[in-house]
Amino acid sequence: PRTPTSTALRWGRKGLRLARVRAFLCEVSARRMLQLQPDKKNYRIPLEVVASYSAGAMIGLTVWWLNNGMPISPEAMAEHTMMLSAMGIYWAIRKIPPTSEISNSRQKKPSRKIKNTTPRP
Repeated sequence: PRTPTSTALRWGRKGLRLARVRAFLCEVSARRMLQLQPDKKNYRIPLEVVASYSAGAMIGLTVWWLNNGMPISPEAMAEHTMMLSAMGIYWAIRKIPPTSEISNSRQKKPSRKIKNTTPRP
């Protein structure tokens, strides 16, 4: 039986349809992010990574929505998608992100030196 997901994933003459949709969403996401923050030096994560994450999330949410019989209105789904994209998972579940833990883990250096075990000739 065909489902919305199986239809979206099937091969067409011009390649996998989902890959084309994902590429389009990546491009749209990247353009929007550049409008919001034109200076890439201020990005904490590279633009390409954030755009790819955003596109994947949009596709994942759409697949979930279709496979579950569209349990909420298209308008509500669009709002949820936008808020998750803009505010993130921690906002959605009313949890404070562990930014101090994340910041500290990036700054930590290995506590001991790793010995070179390569044999010398």
